[in-house]
Amino acid sequence: MRQFVARLGRLPVTPFAIPILACIPLWIENFPRISYQMVLPTVLGLLSLAALLLVGIWLAARDWARASLIASIWIGFLLYLPSPIRVVTESRWVMSGAIVIGAALAWDMSRRVLRETGRFRRANGIANLLSGLPAFVMVGALIIQQQHIERGRPDPRDSFAAFPGQANAQSPDVWHIVMDRYAGASTLSRSYGFDNKAFLSALRERGFTVADDAYANYQITPLSLASTLNASYLDAYTPRLGNQNDIVPMFRAIDKNAAFDFFRRQGYEVIFAGGWADVTNDNSQADRKIEFRRIGELPRTVVNQSVPGVLAQMLGMPYADGRGDQCLRAKYKFDRLREVAGEPARKYVFAHFLVPHPPYVVKADGTCQSVSEAQELGRVRSYIEQIEFSNRELLRLIDTILKGPRPATIVLHADEGPYPATYAVDEPEFPQSPKPGMNYLTDTAEVRREKTGIVLAVRHADGTRGQALRSPVNIYPVITNHSFGTNIPLRRDRTLMFGAGPNYRELRDVTSETFGAAR
Repeated sequence: MRQFVARLGRLPVTPFAIPILACIPLWIENFPRISYQMVLPTVLGLLSLAALLLVGIWLAARDWARASLIASIWIGFLLYLPSPIRVVTESRWVMSGAIVIGAALAWDMSRRVLRETGRFRRANGIANLLSGLPAFVMVGALIIQQQHIERGRPDPRDSFAAFPGQANAQSPDVWHIVMDRYAGASTLSRSYGFDNKAFLSALRERGFTVADDAYANYQITPLSLASTLNASYLDAYTPRLGNQNDIVPMFRAIDKNAAFDFFRRQGYEVIFAGGWADVTNDNSQADRKIEFRRIGELPRTVVNQSVPGVLAQMLGMPYADGRGDQCLRAKYKFDRLREVAGEPARKYVFAHFLVPHPPYVVKADGTCQSVSEAQELGRVRSYIEQIEFSNRELLRLIDTILKGPRPATIVLHADEGPYPATYAVDEPEFPQSPKPGMNYLTDTAEVRREKTGIVLAVRHADGTRGQALRSPVNIYPVITNHSFGTNIPLRRDRTLMFGAGPNYRELRDVTSETFGAAR
């Protein structure tokens, strides 16, 4: 064993094991919602940085074992120090002091390794064994698990039919704008004490057909957008999934959706403006993307828990302040979309805004706000401020589109409603833990209506006013039937929900018990 450790001590293993051990637990914790395509760039990026650091130290030490030990000390410090500090306190002063002390200790240990004559190889061998073995076991287990779960993730194009229809010289542009968690008028009135009639009237004045009460087909974004963009309920898709809690197949059904495919086949430029969340962080079918400091949820988590990330946050540097970036991103996307509206080329535009979705980062006048400012306003008012900001920016964008060089069909809706207060566990300004017994299926009809009540408005390019849609599943059949020569039968409006966390086996049609026979 001693000989094995001595031989192992000649190799630089730990500098590469530490980044793997930093990422893999995050992957394991979120396995049903993170695909290997999301993880690998982060892991490879960290390994590349580790290699650069290792080579840089080797140029000074001229010994791989020494370089490995020193690099391991600094990589461990850089990746792991903030996490234990945050368990105790969120104080910036404490964190700053811990970073200074940690850096001093890492520097002192590095100097000791450089001065050490013999024992450093044994120390490096032990470090390699203690870090490399669990990293190797974790990677092997994950490869096996990943292969298994990938077999249960079928190509969504095998479950959803392509749209028929054909564009001609008179076919309009299509703008599809999704405002995440934008509540319906009834919810805004009952739960938030806000009258949204002025905005809805402004939409009607601009030729929109607006539903008085529309409801999402599913209660969360991945299922809702997968359904809307494929003009189908998910009944033909979810039974084919190997893991009935797996969200990744919904991400893929959104990425390779039938709507984007249809417009690409018609020769439209597909313009995609996604959000910070992985569900619309990127799209492989887009010809052009409107992005602002795009970074996935996993790499953002890794950055936020690292020393460089903490320091960058303190200094307000780009990419490090996810909250500030989200405020700027919303305004940036509206600005860029107004520019796109003036372009004469044929286009299909899909924009997903994570407002009024939390975090509550923007005030009604467009100024960014801190966590403490949002807390001072309170949860209800913070949400309403983001509604008011959205309303103003949406009308500016719509007016620009209508004045543009191309006729345009415009769709505005939400993919889900806001979380009822007792279910709102993802709001950083108002943190709370899930409560025992939270279950939409056994809760009241009012709770289900609040979670699924959404804004939904459609304006055809020729100004024709049709019957108001009650749910998003029929958006694309209505658009293609009206402007692209199809005759797709409309589906019955249904709302399907699970109890607490995503579980496709639990999905139940709650339409009649929630909305009554009139739905």
